[in-house]
Amino acid sequence: MSQNGKHDGWFAGRPIATTIAETRARQRLVAEGVVTDTDIRQWAGVPALACALDDGTGQVVLAFTGRQELPGLVPGARVRVEATAMIDPHGPLLVLWNPRYELLAESENELRVPPEW
Repeated sequence: MSQNGKHDGWFAGRPIATTIAETRARQRLVAEGVVTDTDIRQWAGVPALACALDDGTGQVVLAFTGRQELPGLVPGARVRVEATAMIDPHGPLLVLWNPRYELLAESENELRVPPEW
């Protein structure tokens, strides 16, 4: 992504989904949601941390290959993700492989520094 907030290079001009419900396979997704479940799964013999993400319109699986855990990615965590959605051959949901993610605060109060600091 460039400094002006627009996508450069290969993704320039391509549609980017902002909700899970509107996302199709091989489409870029940038969305925020809540992790509803985590599990360790095997894909082609490789273990991966799988996190179910729900944005209120649908669910996707966030798959982090070779990882058994990632600090902060636990049920209830709010996250923003960005990746290309792919078809999961073992289930009905789309998968985001090794997505870029950002943990989000639960509320604006968590972003503020107490006045005594």
